[in-house]
Amino acid sequence: MKALFYLLIFVITAFCAAAFAVLNPGDVEVNLFFSRYQAPFAVVIILGMFVGVLLGFGAGMVQTFSKARQLRRVSRQLKDAQTELSNLRKLPIEEP
Repeated sequence: MKALFYLLIFVITAFCAAAFAVLNPGDVEVNLFFSRYQAPFAVVIILGMFVGVLLGFGAGMVQTFSKARQLRRVSRQLKDAQTELSNLRKLPIEEP
């Protein structure tokens, strides 16, 4: 069901992008500090969206790796605490 939802979202987005490209056929000048390019308006917008998706994915991956590292650290601490507790339970009780 989830895959069908994502497919539907993709088809709607592709349809909107195609309609946008047909309705905006003009060229625009893109100034990238070091050079200038002429490109269709729709291509510039779609490339900008693609770069945004890549940056968002990269930021998400950084957060995912950070959380995975934190999980490994906490799991290691839990294992150490369980080992210490097990060792303490094995000690004999001394009465004064």
